[in-house]
Order: sequence, then C-alpha cells, then structure tokens
Amino acid sequence: MNKGVKMNDFEKKFDDRCLKLKWHFKQMNDNDTYYYVKNLEKQVSQLVNEHNNQDFWDIFPKILSIDSKLSILEDFVKLDIEHFFEGEELIQMAEKDYRTYNKENFGYKRDEPCSNSIIFY
Repeated sequence: MNKGVKMNDFEKKFDDRCLKLKWHFKQMNDNDTYYYVKNLEKQVSQLVNEHNNQDFWDIFPKILSIDSKLSILEDFVKLDIEHFFEGEELIQMAEKDYRTYNKENFGYKRDEPCSNSIIFY
C-alpha cells in the first residue's frame, strides 16, 4: 500500500492477503478477478492515504465492505470451487453478498436481527 514507507503489521497482512489473491487469480488466468482485487486494494490505499482528515465513521464502513469482498473471494479459493465461478460471475457475487457476509459469518440469517456490534453497521 505505502511504497517506501514503513508498514505496520495490519498493512503487511492486508498487502499479503491481496498479493495472494492476485497471484491465485493470475495463475487461474482470471484477469477480471485479478483486476477486481487490484482495484479493491487501490481503494483501501486511497481511503487510508488521501482521506486522513476524513471522519473515521465515513471511512470505516468502506474498509469493512472491501474486507468482506476480499473475504468472499478468499472463501471461494479455500473451498477450491472458484473454477465453477470466475470473472464477472465471481465479482458479481462479491458485490452482491458483501453486505451480509459478516452477519452470516457470525451465524445470523440474512433476515434475522443481529447484535449492535459495529461490524454489522
């Protein structure tokens, strides 16, 4: 994310996460998803670097959304089923399902009320 600047552990983990996903989709010759991950990575970098004075409450949901999209892609890779879905179809799923990803990941159903935790905002 920050070229030439010392990265903290969270930045390193995020960079590594994106690098692994990009490498995987490049190996699968799935350029659409590769560039989608690259774009998500760029969005986080811009949010962090260009909006230093912006309110935390404006940035945080955007970063959580990007995190959920990346998590959905990682789930497909871990399950080794992304070959059934690739490119635009995989991207459309991430774009559609990211809003409920954390809720479902914590065991809630889509239509079920959940706790007031900040992660569900």
